[in-house]
Amino acid sequence: MSTITAAEREEVPGPSGMTMRECRAHIRRAVTLLRDHGDTRLQYLHGPEVFGPACTRLMLEPEGADRLHPAAAGRPALASRFTTLPHRARCVPILMTAAQ
Repeated sequence: MSTITAAEREEVPGPSGMTMRECRAHIRRAVTLLRDHGDTRLQYLHGPEVFGPACTRLMLEPEGADRLHPAAAGRPALASRFTTLPHRARCVPILMTAAQ
């Protein structure tokens, strides 16, 4: 999954020197490259689809924090969306047994 939306930080370079949008683009390119080289089980979830602009106003950390992560009130919404989207995309975890 790529990064979720952080409206105040979308175009602000972070410690890596990249913006949130640039990070998402790099993640998407990495997923494409790995799929092109045979990783047929790799899935990509676009972070803003899980926790997008409509959510940030209500659920991001309060002023003074880094505002990149959901606040306590937003965590249940993020968890619910994160479990719903993979099922819709047919991206459900494969449970491994001890023998595998």
